[in-house]
Formats: sequence, structure tokens, C-alpha cells
Amino acid sequence: MRRPTAALVLLLDLCFAAVGCAATRSAPPGTEARVADRTTALAVDSALTAMGASPLWPGFAPLATPLALFDGERTYLFRHPAPPAGYSAVPGRSDAVVREGRDPAVTANSSALLGGVPTATVILDTRSGTQQAAALTVHELFHVFQRAKHPSWQGNEADLFTYPVEDSAALALRREETFALARAVGARTDDSLRCWAGAALDARRRRFALVGAAAGAYERGTELNEGLAQYVERRAAGTTSALDAVDLPPAQVRQRSYVVGAALAGVLDRVRPGWRDLLEHDPDGATLPLDSLLAGSLSGTPSRPCSVEPTQRARWAVGAGNDVRALLAERTRTLDEYLGRGGWRVIVDARTAPFFPGGFDPLNVVRLSETEILHTRFLKLRGQLGSIDVLSARALTEGGAGAHPLFAGVRRVTLAGLTSLTVHDSAGTLAVDASGVTVRLHGTRADTTDRTILIHPR
Repeated sequence: MRRPTAALVLLLDLCFAAVGCAATRSAPPGTEARVADRTTALAVDSALTAMGASPLWPGFAPLATPLALFDGERTYLFRHPAPPAGYSAVPGRSDAVVREGRDPAVTANSSALLGGVPTATVILDTRSGTQQAAALTVHELFHVFQRAKHPSWQGNEADLFTYPVEDSAALALRREETFALARAVGARTDDSLRCWAGAALDARRRRFALVGAAAGAYERGTELNEGLAQYVERRAAGTTSALDAVDLPPAQVRQRSYVVGAALAGVLDRVRPGWRDLLEHDPDGATLPLDSLLAGSLSGTPSRPCSVEPTQRARWAVGAGNDVRALLAERTRTLDEYLGRGGWRVIVDARTAPFFPGGFDPLNVVRLSETEILHTRFLKLRGQLGSIDVLSARALTEGGAGAHPLFAGVRRVTLAGLTSLTVHDSAGTLAVDASGVTVRLHGTRADTTDRTILIHPR
């Protein structure tokens, strides 16, 4: 099996080698067609300037990093030392330039290399207000800061595809951990906070023994990456970390790390006020996971024990079993729905020359089996046969049995429900274009049956 290394993961389009895995929340499909009538790029930057005046994290200065904001019509670039071609000055602003349309590098609320410079990227959502958009922008700017100062603060996204979400016993313990951590976040006394924080860490210890080292490392790395960015975003917005005692669905491991990481940071604020300086400046603390840092900060024995009732644990066990069965059934329904979509279907058979990921959106993937992954927003594949690019569309990839479903090589790609399809073969290059899909292949042939096109090596 071709085991992905950290370096390989950093080559993904959403994890640029100079920026790292800074991908967070993706822009909703169709955002490009909307105009941000309630939130403008200049207003967001003004709010960002005000937020940056407060200390959010040791050494982090939001205005020190270039920022690209797409408002639905134009891309604004702020404080960039060497703007790429195509941008023009913004009247009255010496630190901003603008271009019509979306800069191709701005594909999500994330980060990218613009003109060779790490730049935070945000696609403004018309449904959010200026303050919310500015706080989210702080989140993305903090990711650029993290990658420059702490490149190890991230989970290996490859491990998310093999995370044992089907383990109902581990899921029941996850529910217990979330419940206890929520109690700690909401505790009114120091004694109660420490007691419930300890209970959460105990449930996590037992859970990590079930899911394995790679899964535990993924959570811890993502809590440092996304959880701390969420925490800094909340500080910028002037809100406190919150955690619902009701846990997220089984497969939302990455999404859970956002809120759990921020919650752990909020608890650390109360039990160890200097923890941020320790992570930022102390070599002995800079690589500590948040839960380990919290465990080392809980001293003494609480005056009263806090524990979960056995009847509640039994309810979590039953609920976890039901949720896992529902997850497996939903995977089957999702696959059937995708393959049953109307329109054209293009199947690329790459068994003899597999593709490898050049970019994907980790928040918009659905694992359907040990070998099948449904990408619901963004995917780039590269290989000996050529390239497949998907943006604001769906693609089903299939890897080899017994290996990693994505990083060990994609052996089959299915693009279903395609509209506005054109196929052109010229000078040995097979070009397939459809709404949100661009395929360029070499040394292949296409066979058409009804509305299905099968592409395979010659």
C-alpha cells in the first residue's frame, strides 16, 4: 500500500506545500452566481481591522497576512506584496486591489498561493453578516499563521478515510466524552469543571484504545489545526466556546474536531491561563495535543466525584448501534441515488494506470465502502492517463481492495448526472467537458452505450 506521508498530504490543492492543510468550510455550491448584497469585501476588511486590534493569539497579527475575498462578482486582494496580473487599484485604498470574477486560486474558505505568496481566501456568503464574515476570515488567516509557525498542527487527512466510524463501542464512548466535556465547559465552579474535564479525558482514553493510534492522532492534530482556529475565530467575534452535549453523527469526525478542539481550549483558559504562551513559545509544549495539555493541568482530586449513570451508558450503547446501522444503510442509499441520477454518465477505467489525488475537499467527501469515496464538491486527479477536475459537482472514486481508497491509487472514476456534455478527441487527447467537470486524457478510447461513456486505455 502506498501510505501517504505528511509531505504528500501537503501537496493537495487544499493543503499547499507552503501553507499546509488550511482547508476549513467550503463555499456552498452556486456561491459564484450570488452577489453579496448584505456583506461587502471592504466592510469585512474594516471589521477585520478592528478585530485585529485585540490580542487573539500570541504572535498572531491578522493584518500581516495577505487576504483574498470573493464577493460573488469580484475578487478583492488586501495587503498583498506582489498582486498577480489582472488586478487593478481600489479607489482610496493603497493596500487593496480588485479583479472581475473569481480568481481561480480562490476555491474555498481556505488558503492558497497567489503570486507565490501564502494568502488566506474567503468566499463571502450572502447569508452571513459583516461581523460573522470577518470572524471567519480571522479563522482562515490564523491557518496561514499556523502553517508558518506550527506545520505539525494538523491531522493526516489520509487517516480520515480509514477512521473506524463503524465501531459502535467507540461511538458510545465518544458520546460519553462529549457529554462530560460539555458539562466541563458549562461548569460554574472550578471543582465541577475539573471533575467533568477529567471524566471526559478518561472516556477519551478508553475510546482511543479502541479506534487505534492513527485515528487518535488524526483527532488530536485536527483539534490543534481546526479547533484552535475555531477558538481564535470565537475570540475575534467576542463569543465563548460552546459545546452541545449531544454528539455529532458517527461520520462527522472532522467536523467534531472543530468544536471539541475549541471546547478544550476554552476549558484550558480556566484551568491554565498561560497555556497559549506555552503552545506558542515553549519547545516542550508546542507539540502537545490539547487533551494532553489539559490532563497535565488538572491537579488534585475533586471534592466530589462526577460520573455517568450506568443507565445512561446503556442508552448511549443502544443509540450508537442504531446510528452505525443507519450509517451503513445511508451509504447504500447514497450510492444508489448517485448512480441513478439522470443525464450522462462517464466512467473512466484506470485499473492499469491509476490516478492519484492532486486536491480534494476533506469536508465534502462521503466514504461509501472500503474502496468507494463520493466527492461532493471538489476533486483533482492526476495520473499517467491525464487529469480529471471537478468543481461544484460530484464524482465517485474507487480504489483497490485492501488498500487506502484514495492514496493507494484510484482505479475507477464515475461521473454521473452530467449535463451540457461535450466529448472531443483530437491529436490523441480525449476531452470531456460538462457542468463542473473537465477531463483531459491521453492514450484512451471512449465507447458509448445509451447515455453511458466508458473510457479506458487503448
